[in-house]
Amino acid sequence: MADPSRVLGEFGIDAWRLQRGGHPLDVKSYSTGKYRFDAPGGEYPAPLYANTFRLGCFAEVFGDTGVIEASEIRRRSLFRVSSMRTLRLLRLDDGGVQKAFRLDSRICDTKVYEVSRAWGFAFHEWYPEADGIRYISRHASPHLNVCLFLDRCVNAIRAEEVGRLVDLAKTVAAARREYHLVSQS
Repeated sequence: MADPSRVLGEFGIDAWRLQRGGHPLDVKSYSTGKYRFDAPGGEYPAPLYANTFRLGCFAEVFGDTGVIEASEIRRRSLFRVSSMRTLRLLRLDDGGVQKAFRLDSRICDTKVYEVSRAWGFAFHEWYPEADGIRYISRHASPHLNVCLFLDRCVNAIRAEEVGRLVDLAKTVAAARREYHLVSQS
């Protein structure tokens, strides 16, 4: 475990998220992890993931397939996620911090989620003062992603719905152009 003063930073959050149903701040629990830094065995509630660039969240959600399905345009909404206080985040976007754990940037973009989930669990346990993780975006770099541990900071976050994707045609078109996505709408 590295010295918290060397691996944690204090940040205000202004980020974006595509949400399928419900509200991003509704704390959910799963018996097993689903995404990058989720608890492998459901040891803590599901984190909230967001990207610091308005269009970057489209790349993060749809970048693997390159397709924005019509059903997703109907079901998802765009949310702006912001912090109401400074958050303490593990700075995995920093090479020096990665090296403190004998990691490199692959921790930010691996598709082998068993590995990143194990690290997410370790970070959550080692740094009880951490509100989450800031890391390099896999599809929308140089913009960053955040993984917020809602069990620690849900009361310090607000999420405002910008609109449903079906009503945000210009935003969807801009994301398609920026990240070479195809839309089925």
